[in-house]
Amino acid sequence: MDDLAGTHETSTNSGPVYLLRNRGQFVKGGALVAFALFIFISSVIDPAPGSLLAPTLIALGIVGLATVFFFLPRLIVDGQGLHVINWLRTIEVPWN
Repeated sequence: MDDLAGTHETSTNSGPVYLLRNRGQFVKGGALVAFALFIFISSVIDPAPGSLLAPTLIALGIVGLATVFFFLPRLIVDGQGLHVINWLRTIEVPWN
C-alpha cells in the first residue's frame, strides 16, 4: 500500500479516524533534509576560512521547506467528513 495510514478512536465516539499520508512525501522530505545535512557538514569540514552563517541558514531554510511541503500535509477521514490539511489552510468536506 502506498499510504501511511493510522487508525485512532476519537474521544467523541464518532468512529475511527484515518490519517492518510503518502510515502513519497516522506521520501522526498527525507532527501531534502539529507541534502541540507550534506551542505552543513561539507561547510564545517571545508578548510577554507569563512563564515558558517550562510550555509547554516541555507540548510535551515531547506529543512523548513521540507517540513512545510512534505511533512505537514495530510488527509484525515473521520465520521464527520474529510479534512485536507496543508500549511496554508484546512479544508473540511462534510459527508452530508
